[in-house]
Order: sequence, then structure tokens, then C-alpha cells
Amino acid sequence: MARWLHQRSAFSVTAASGLAVAVFLIGPLLVGQLPNQRFLVWNLALAWIPYVAALGLDLFDRARRPLAALAAGTVWLLFSPMPPTW
Repeated sequence: MARWLHQRSAFSVTAASGLAVAVFLIGPLLVGQLPNQRFLVWNLALAWIPYVAALGLDLFDRARRPLAALAAGTVWLLFSPMPPTW
């Protein structure tokens, strides 16, 4: 999985979104205004959780640690975005 993420540059895309959030927050402060996109910080934090859990799942699976892999997989499943089923 780590090779798949590296080939598709998932880290670069996630890091670029972090940079965009920083620009949205710091940019208005530089011109003397209050940032109005503070919700993006929370959104970005929630986006990093399944990404890190997927990396942990791959690491624990390769290390043959099934309980840790199950825990990382559960965290990934709980925090991954899912479409509504209605």
C-alpha cells in the first residue's frame, strides 16, 4: 500500500491541501483581517486521520501484527469518508 500511495503521490496532495489551508488562514491575517475559513483546519485534521491509519495498516500488516493492523483498519474505517446510504 505504501508503494501505491507513493506512486500516486498521495502525500504530496495531502501536503498541498495543508499548504492551502495555511494560506487561507495566514493570508487574511497579513492584510489585517480575521480568517473566515477556520473550519478547514478541522476538516484537514479529519482528512489526515484515515491517511495515517492506512499507512499504519500497511506497516502492521507487513510486520505480521494482526491486532495492530485490525486496530488501524478500524480507525481507517471509522474516519474514512463514506457517502450517505439513503
